[in-house]
Amino acid sequence: MSEKHPPLKRPAISVRETARLEEDRLANLLMEKLIVSPEEAELGKPKPEDEAGPMPFLQRLSRRGLITTGQAQRLRQSLNTLLAQGVPGYELIERIGQGSTAQVFKARQAGPDRLVALKVMTQRGGHDADKFLALARAWARLRHPRLVQVLDAGCSPFPFCALEYLPFPSLDRDPRILPPAGPLNERNLTRIGLHASEALAALGATLFHLATGRVPYPGENPDVVHRQHQEAPVPRLAALRPDLSAPFCDIVATLMSKEPKNRPMDAQTVVDLLSRHEARLLVMPASAKAR
Repeated sequence: MSEKHPPLKRPAISVRETARLEEDRLANLLMEKLIVSPEEAELGKPKPEDEAGPMPFLQRLSRRGLITTGQAQRLRQSLNTLLAQGVPGYELIERIGQGSTAQVFKARQAGPDRLVALKVMTQRGGHDADKFLALARAWARLRHPRLVQVLDAGCSPFPFCALEYLPFPSLDRDPRILPPAGPLNERNLTRIGLHASEALAALGATLFHLATGRVPYPGENPDVVHRQHQEAPVPRLAALRPDLSAPFCDIVATLMSKEPKNRPMDAQTVVDLLSRHEARLLVMPASAKAR
């Protein structure tokens, strides 16, 4: 784990991506001000061959008769003011993640002049936005040295959540965590599990991923993955990593158990399990430690 790797460059936000983000922001503002309906905003979205951006969006709305020529002219004149209402106080630097409902940016928070990870929903409101903000507020109440802290949250006009920016690699996107040389050994897996379990109890899937180089329940979309979590049998770690000890595989299997009553009751129980296992590893023969 001490091996140094060259920094992984993440793709900067492309011109078109930035234009689409600004266009979505304008569309949501126009819906909020009741200038267009959600259906009309949908009709104004670009086709693959269309130019993206706030100005082309206004042109499409006007051309399709969804706003008047006068409205389009007034909106163009006040476009900079309107778009400044997006996520005030944050300067986007690069996109570092994207999901089905939100994007995550490396950003600079102007007030404290600090880097943050800014998670921004692509839609203005609705049930998902309410859930997003409720989770952000609940997360903000948590305090632990191994948890990323929530620094800010709101909806101006997009629901957003600003988190501590940690320049560390991501398990699902960064090949440095699972190097070509092979998955992590048992000593490193135990140490990572012990650190993570100090803050988290549902940890087994992450350890499985680190140990095998693949997720336990693959799928093309979240619904497929969720269904596998509910219905598919727990994959046997020992079948994929026969070099790992039976006690460690048993710990991972317990963490991934389908029945909540069979899983550890709290994170401290996981800490105790992994601490005892780490102690066993420390007294293993040298031949076993080399695995």
